[in-house]
Amino acid sequence: MSLSLILIGVLSLLCQVVLLRELNVAFYGVELVYLLALTSWMLGTAAGAAFAPPRWPADPRRLTAVLVGVPALLPLAVIGIRGSRGWLGAVPGAYLPIDLQLGILLAATLPPAIALGMAFRWAAARALSEGGNLGRAYGVESAGFAAAGGLATLAFHLGAQTFTVATAGGSAALVALLFTLAARRRTWFWLAIPAAAAGGWLILASGEVDRRLTAWNHPGLVATADSPYGRITSVGLGSQRAIFENDVLAFESGDVEQEVLAHVTALQHPLPKQVLVLGGAVRQLQDELALHHPSAITVVEQDEVLVEMGRAGPCVRPPAPATRPAALVKVVIDDPRQFLHAPDRYDLILVGTGPPDSGLSNRFYTREFFEACARRLAPGGVLGLTLPLPDAFLAPHVLRRAASIVAALDAVFPNVEILPGTSTLAVASGRPLPKDETMPIARLEQRGIEPRLVRARYLRYLYRGERRQTLPARLRAADVPPNTDVRPICYQYALLIWLARFVPAAHGFDLVTAAPGAAVTWWTALAAAVFLALVRLRPAWRTAGLALVAGFAGMVLETLVLLRYQASRGALFVDIGLLVTAFMAGLSVGSWGAGRAAAVHRAGLLRAVTCALLAGVAAVAALSALRGDLLAASLGHAAISLAAVGLLVGALFGCAAARQPLGERGAGRLYAADVIGGAVGSLAATVLLVPLAGLEATALLVAAVALATLTIP
Repeated sequence: MSLSLILIGVLSLLCQVVLLRELNVAFYGVELVYLLALTSWMLGTAAGAAFAPPRWPADPRRLTAVLVGVPALLPLAVIGIRGSRGWLGAVPGAYLPIDLQLGILLAATLPPAIALGMAFRWAAARALSEGGNLGRAYGVESAGFAAAGGLATLAFHLGAQTFTVATAGGSAALVALLFTLAARRRTWFWLAIPAAAAGGWLILASGEVDRRLTAWNHPGLVATADSPYGRITSVGLGSQRAIFENDVLAFESGDVEQEVLAHVTALQHPLPKQVLVLGGAVRQLQDELALHHPSAITVVEQDEVLVEMGRAGPCVRPPAPATRPAALVKVVIDDPRQFLHAPDRYDLILVGTGPPDSGLSNRFYTREFFEACARRLAPGGVLGLTLPLPDAFLAPHVLRRAASIVAALDAVFPNVEILPGTSTLAVASGRPLPKDETMPIARLEQRGIEPRLVRARYLRYLYRGERRQTLPARLRAADVPPNTDVRPICYQYALLIWLARFVPAAHGFDLVTAAPGAAVTWWTALAAAVFLALVRLRPAWRTAGLALVAGFAGMVLETLVLLRYQASRGALFVDIGLLVTAFMAGLSVGSWGAGRAAAVHRAGLLRAVTCALLAGVAAVAALSALRGDLLAASLGHAAISLAAVGLLVGALFGCAAARQPLGERGAGRLYAADVIGGAVGSLAATVLLVPLAGLEATALLVAAVALATLTIP
């Protein structure tokens, strides 16, 4: 059964990686969809483990059917997700109604999750019948999960496409299972040979299949590639080009927003020589800035695939002024926030990243980010960025999100000007900025620049328009705290803005202002106290409650470390496979070790070990609150932290499994309780606790829950 448990872990990771990446792209990179998909997967796994029909003790056919069927159907699931919008009548770039999105999400995630949950129950039951225990079975499955995470990370680092990974993983799992069965019956061997050959052919052809699948949603497809940060797609018609990130329009030919950002920011400075562009590595922005005759333009972009497509894609003006030195523009492949640790100073810093619609992009709109920018500005230097505000109707959530960014800017810079035009710019500096159009127009004429849009007439409109007088006051009058790394307010508003597209009532739902962080923390603590009081009523409930707390604490602490690492290092999408592998490796060692020790335990000793593990979880949570920056200071620190968390909660689950004899049903339901706790922890932390209460308060809440759970044993 060990091989079956390892395969279950491998297939779980493979399916999660492939399906969650595909759903993330299909629904335009909205992280709420990702969270809902992960929650659906975990709840499906719990349902499969808890309610699987009884196994056939002497017949492994059910388990074999699951382990063969799930990977074999994975490429078909990818095809279904990519074709869903076209089949349902949606045009490229348009959102499907939320009920259809949720229907596709559930159809993609629930069947394989339920199947693998059932498979774990059957495999664990077989292991129990052979003298093993649930802790060791859980550890073996986690080891398969960890191994697959490492392999998936390596594959994506080598440039593998998602569909190729799905095809390769599915084929490998199928062939491995057939060769395993061949040891018992030679007939399977003659099936394994052609299956391996067919799998190899499918892997070789997967690149062309992937391109054709992408073309379904992108007529005029020029190129497509999966980067560690998502899917980058370039489409074109004649000389026009557009680049999509996760099917969201990132850049296009003729984008006036790039022109406005470049020229209006540059005109705030008397003589910009050193220019830094963070993100947005497209030729148009660089060429517009070159017209101001700087000495050097440094462009920092973390996604090399996006840079390469941008070089061959959007371009509005001639490639460059005839007098522009060839070495004027330097493109650096690095995380923009990490690049700010360098000692160089700049006259202009432009933020060319996308709006703060995700945890990844939100880190470029926080107080900590603006502080890093301020340290890199030369005396009189100017920071420029585009606020995520439309030029017409301002919904409450949209206004408050922008207000939280302005509050963060005001906390760092003494001079911040809001300039609402075709797009709304925020410019900030340590020195006074122009209050009217006189100085920018004079500089425009002095430099002899004739942009398509940003001319004297546009500058007069920019400084004299009615919104110039009213919008800054509205933004600063909003009662919204500043957006920070430890309390990402914008992230919460991004989720509400997306939801309001489909549910108009969501416009009036604002937990940021209606439910202060302290209130959220206290209500969550009260709910945890009620839960712990209930599970004390019966011994069986105590065991399930302990497993649920282990899953909850593990997922919340994992989320906190990952968010810290993302905010500081910006490499989460690149390194997440390694980090998850570290967590699952710790989980495997902890649960397997607890399972091994359970064979010689005494009841009193088991309770003491359980209490020690809960105290360890509380200590790690407290350290995360006090020194979270230390736990995620580097890839090594984050990996060690996650391995430690996994070790503690894995051993805690193993201790819960050893509290009483478990039959097949009890093992399945205990595993389900752990998974449900993880689902609740992941969703609550990312959607409610972190945005509303902050990382520190969330960590302290986990510490309190762990200490309160000491009453269960």
